[in-house]
Amino acid sequence: PQDTIQSTQHQYRPTTWMPSSLKGFVSISSPFRLEAMQESFVKKGLDDQLVDRIFGHENEKYDPFLVIQEFRNTYQSERLFQELPPIQIYHGTKDQTVPHETAEAFYEELRKHVTDEDRLSFISYSGWSHTDPILESPMEGDQTLHRDLFHDVVKWTDSNDLTWPEHDPIISDPLCPQFMVDAGRFFNPF
Repeated sequence: PQDTIQSTQHQYRPTTWMPSSLKGFVSISSPFRLEAMQESFVKKGLDDQLVDRIFGHENEKYDPFLVIQEFRNTYQSERLFQELPPIQIYHGTKDQTVPHETAEAFYEELRKHVTDEDRLSFISYSGWSHTDPILESPMEGDQTLHRDLFHDVVKWTDSNDLTWPEHDPIISDPLCPQFMVDAGRFFNPF
């Protein structure tokens, strides 16, 4: 029994890691400015303090844009930005939940520190809402986001032998009739 306890103890040793250990980081319609999220929630009729309550009234501590701005003024900023993995930001231009402009602003803020274009990129999907990349477009058979993600994974890993199944009907055919996708867009609050 004592051997069992010792081996269990070794399993729970804390590990350390660095951001550069990640092969890549993907952001899809992500909230980079919590203040903008609060404004968006109010426009949708939600409580104006919802974001504050979600983040324990410490929005500044968790707001990615503000954290990057604050961190850039520290002596460790150069090291942080060197340690970041490749970052890919995807965002729809018609996103009314997380405004597209906030993603652009975050990208521009990062671009000031990450100058290698292979390590930071931003793709805008024209006309897409907050949920189009993951719901409506795939339901219509439009796998643009998934194809872009696939190519990022291939680029970030040693999986060069993988190919996107371009003409596979499971990938390229609509998953439901168009009127259902249209109805979903109409009723979707995001």
